[in-house]
Amino acid sequence: MTRAYLFKLLRSPLTYIAIIGTAALCFTNGIINRDFYIDTVAYHVDLFLHLDAYRKLLPVFGALPFTANFADEWKSGVTINCALRRGVKKYAAANVLFCAATSLLTVVLGMLLYVLIYSFFIPLYAEYTNPFTFLLGRLLTGGLGWLYMIFQIFIFACSCSMWAVMGMLLSALMPNKYVAIASPFVASYIVERITIQFPPRFNLWLLSLAAMEWKSDLVGVLYTISVFAAISAVCGILFYIVVRKRVRNEIT
Repeated sequence: MTRAYLFKLLRSPLTYIAIIGTAALCFTNGIINRDFYIDTVAYHVDLFLHLDAYRKLLPVFGALPFTANFADEWKSGVTINCALRRGVKKYAAANVLFCAATSLLTVVLGMLLYVLIYSFFIPLYAEYTNPFTFLLGRLLTGGLGWLYMIFQIFIFACSCSMWAVMGMLLSALMPNKYVAIASPFVASYIVERITIQFPPRFNLWLLSLAAMEWKSDLVGVLYTISVFAAISAVCGILFYIVVRKRVRNEIT
C-alpha cells in the first residue's frame, strides 16, 4: 500500500501543481520594494504569513495531492478491498500518514521554492537587532536568518498538515473530494477564530506563526509541533473509527 500510494503521488499532476501553486501564492505579498530598509526574503515571508489573506489558501494547496484519497477510493469501491486485505487499522493509518506527510512537504517545498527564486533578486535576510524574544527571533540576531525561515516555514507547514488530516476526517464523514479539498480552508478559519480567544499557548493562529515569546527556542518549537501533531493524531483516530464503521456498514 505504501509503495502504491507513493507511486500515485509521484505520478499525480496535483502534487506538482500544489508545490508550484504554493510558491506562486507566496508572490502575492507584493513586488520587490527596494526603498524599504529591510527588503529581504525573510521580511517578505513574515509579511505573507502574518498579514496576507492569501495565506489561508495554503492549506488548500497542501490538501491537493492526497487529502481526497479516501473519498475517491470510497466512491470507487477500493476501500473495502484494501480494508479486508490489509486491515482497517493499517488502511486508515496509511491514509492519515500520507495525508499529513504530503501536505507538510507540499507547503515546505513550495515556500522554499519561493525563497530560492526571490533570493536571486534581494538579500535573504538582514541582521535583526530588536531584543524582543519572539520564537526563533534569536536566530536573526545571531545571523542565522536562513535557519529562521526554514523553521518558520516548517512550523506553518505543520499547521497545514494538521488541517489536511482534519479535512480527510471530514471527507470520511461526507465522502466527497470537494469536501476534502475545501474543508482545510474552512476548518482552519473556524477553529482558529475559536482558539484565538484561548490563552496564547493554545492559540492555533499564534502557534502557526511562531509569534509568541519563549525562553527557549527548542522548547517553543517542540511544543508547537507537538500541539499540531497531537491534534492530527486525534483526527487520525477519529478517521479510523469512521472508516471502520463505514466498512462494517454502520454508516451509510
